[in-house]
Amino acid sequence: MKDNSLQPEIIFHIGTGKTGTTAIQNTLHANRSDLQKKHGILYPVMKSVPLIGTKKIPANHCAYFNTITNEYSEERISTFSRDLDDVLRTAKKKNAKTIVFSCESIFQRSKVLPPLFSNALKDLKAEKVRFILYLRRQDLLLESAWKQWGTKNPDYETIQDYMGSRHVQNLLDFKSHLDRWLTYFEADQFQVHTFEKSHLRRKSVIPSFFQQLGLSDSTIKSLQKPSIRKSNTGYSDDVLHLLRLYKQDDIHDNTLHKLLNRALPEKYLKQDPFQNYGILELSEREELLEIYRADNQSIANTFFTDGREDLFLDDVESLNKESNKNQSHNHENELEKLFPILLDLFIHQEERLRRIESRHRKIFSALPLPKTAKSRLRKFLKSL
Repeated sequence: MKDNSLQPEIIFHIGTGKTGTTAIQNTLHANRSDLQKKHGILYPVMKSVPLIGTKKIPANHCAYFNTITNEYSEERISTFSRDLDDVLRTAKKKNAKTIVFSCESIFQRSKVLPPLFSNALKDLKAEKVRFILYLRRQDLLLESAWKQWGTKNPDYETIQDYMGSRHVQNLLDFKSHLDRWLTYFEADQFQVHTFEKSHLRRKSVIPSFFQQLGLSDSTIKSLQKPSIRKSNTGYSDDVLHLLRLYKQDDIHDNTLHKLLNRALPEKYLKQDPFQNYGILELSEREELLEIYRADNQSIANTFFTDGREDLFLDDVESLNKESNKNQSHNHENELEKLFPILLDLFIHQEERLRRIESRHRKIFSALPLPKTAKSRLRKFLKSL
């Protein structure tokens, strides 16, 4: 598909992580059919890369992009160019005007993906290309990353230890990544937003994102909204403390997170995505933000035309005061606070087991077997 006439616009939602990306992706996934049929927006299925061990359609494109980011090579360019050409053909067949890819880790893979994207897009003569990027203030991003990955890592006892890791430094250094992207693409191809209360309406990233796809407010309100439990939600401080006590070798194993998300009552879930965890002291926040102050100002000057003096507008001190109200842990009341959480988990699992047993009894009673045979089978099952 080398002719670029009437070629759809290609939009890459490139991150960053911890800015509502899971909610965006789940909404795109839940409305995949209607977006394509009613609005000409194709959220493609990269059929060559299913999730390991499942036939489910992935809600995002991370599994795909993970396979092409190990290295920059002619082979990788060719693979991406071929796959992108297939998507463009599908878009043309379905009369789609816009193609949307979403993967929160694209932005940080700036040593490989910008040149790879640039060359593949040039091969296809793709001219209408746009990038959507959300940035979260570094201190808040650090706390959220600690919740997601740091608490599970046995190498780090505290968030202060975690702060010095290469992973965190790569995560927080927005300007270095943007500089690499701007080597291959123009600044006006990027729509950069800050993930904060003062910038996003209705305390949600969803309206902001879908407006950029050309959808009206009424259409956005009518979109199917996945449950908060399908998003990578935060937790109350007490649950976060429970996570700190549990370490594991694979920090990307989210088994415990999924159990907590599924089983705990909503009072333990973080209802406001902008609520500060309050893990860092105010002095630590200010010290961290000072490191990135000049870089953040440079980003604001490049991508914002509203005359803002700083990249992030939410007040640091007031948010810190608000969040520190939650910091009440001490050794005397730890068990007292953790016990209700554990009890809720046990109750949830017990209720699930009872529902399973009830279904099994119904199936068992419907079996076309003589009473004697059923009795023997029941005794056998109980002995297992």
